Amino acid sequence: MKSILILFALFVQCLCENNVTTTLKLWDKTLPTKSTLRNNMKPDSVTAKETVSLPPDQGGNYGDLIYRSRQNGDSLLVRDVVLIPSLDANEQDFQWYTSLPNARSISSVRMLNIGRQRAYTLRIDVAGQDAQVVFRVPSYADPRVLIEVYGY
Repeated sequence: MKSILILFALFVQCLCENNVTTTLKLWDKTLPTKSTLRNNMKPDSVTAKETVSLPPDQGGNYGDLIYRSRQNGDSLLVRDVVLIPSLDANEQDFQWYTSLPNARSISSVRMLNIGRQRAYTLRIDVAGQDAQVVFRVPSYADPRVLIEVYGY
């Protein structure tokens, strides 16, 4: 219990220093049949290694994916906590998207699991001021996902 409270205190402290609000989103299922990124921009992507099935959860950090390391002088632009609306007997694919017209560029995107149950990042795409994350949720899983976007 102490570790949870300390993590929450650090999380709140982080919010106060950066003046970035954390958005809690209850996400509807969307199948990534087509990229949401603008048509005229070719995305720079990082893709996770595909496996035949999702690995068993044994406490590792698999499922997380980071698009590029942070750069000197960049700042936190978006922090979203994503919750899945309902449990399902089948694996579900979800797509998270943001467009930041006031940003010059996006330097880093992180998709991190913050609970015991995990989602598995399939792909992170970045094009100009747009970013999308495609992730898979195992059957009957209820993950908490933190997505952070850094840039200028």
